[in-house]
Amino acid sequence: IGFIPTLLLAPMGSFVMRQTVEWNDEGRLWRELSKYGLFLALLFPVTAACFAVGRYFSADIRAFDYLPLLFVSGATVTFFGAHQALTSVMNILGRRIGYVTISNMGLALGIGLAVFLVGLRPTAETWQSGVVIGYTLVVPASLFLIYRVRNRLPHPHSVVPAAGFFSRGALSYCLPMVLVSICFWIQTLGYRTLLVAKSDAVTLGAFTIGFTLGTQPIVLITKIANDYFVPAFYRRIAHANEEVKVGAWRPFVAQYLGLGLIVAPVIGASAHFYCRILVAPVYWQYAWLAWTGVAFQGFSMAYSAYVVLGQAMMNNRIVLWANIVSCVVILAGIYLLAAKLPLIGP
Repeated sequence: IGFIPTLLLAPMGSFVMRQTVEWNDEGRLWRELSKYGLFLALLFPVTAACFAVGRYFSADIRAFDYLPLLFVSGATVTFFGAHQALTSVMNILGRRIGYVTISNMGLALGIGLAVFLVGLRPTAETWQSGVVIGYTLVVPASLFLIYRVRNRLPHPHSVVPAAGFFSRGALSYCLPMVLVSICFWIQTLGYRTLLVAKSDAVTLGAFTIGFTLGTQPIVLITKIANDYFVPAFYRRIAHANEEVKVGAWRPFVAQYLGLGLIVAPVIGASAHFYCRILVAPVYWQYAWLAWTGVAFQGFSMAYSAYVVLGQAMMNNRIVLWANIVSCVVILAGIYLLAAKLPLIGP
């Protein structure tokens, strides 16, 4: 369920977010979102088919019930993708109260239904079904709000039309992002397969726990920063030339990275405290590894700011080579250092 969105959903969703303001100014936001809805509907059978094929190659997938797995995998990509895109569109359009309300409603309904359904049938598929149903139930509310606030007619000022969802511009924007997303997955999660091959599962577990203690708090802060700073940035650069975009990007970077510089040292310094709250005592000795996660996620914030510049310019190729080089360095470093320094090498 995680890999298919990496390849298809994330790049197209990013394109929708980037174009939302322009489409709305041109009076065609609803039409372009309808095209995205068609794309999500097509992803349902594609995702289900991938899992059907995957059953023949993975014993882990075969452990699940066949038909429920196909439904849950397809529904997760389609309906959660719709929820995520529509709430993000509301945020970019400046409807933050609606964004926060509907996002939290979907989360609460999803968890509530998941707990209820697991009580009836305790399986992973049942839990995921409850989560998906909860998010699906709030999609009509998102559609209604966007329909109410959208511009029905284009603004009177003359602008160059923005690229539509099914266009060559969308393909040019998304293809590099597919490769970037794969590289980012290797950088953030791919180390696990290589690390366990070069050391052992116990070391992998210890490293993952310590590393995650440092990364996840900053991931949450980054999510909040993205929700606040990126929509405002997109509104400022709508229909702008490159000079204006770069000029708007500089204060965005200052605010975005300034927040990271404040938060990262605090999280690293307090890791030993919240480690005792979140993990079992046997893992307390690995709390110092949180600093590796803090360092990694801090550099990731700087990278994210650079990605936003590529998206602003509608040119994601500028971050592609940096990702490829980073993947090679990370995998080579793990291969050479993990056996001798299993906790520091990665």
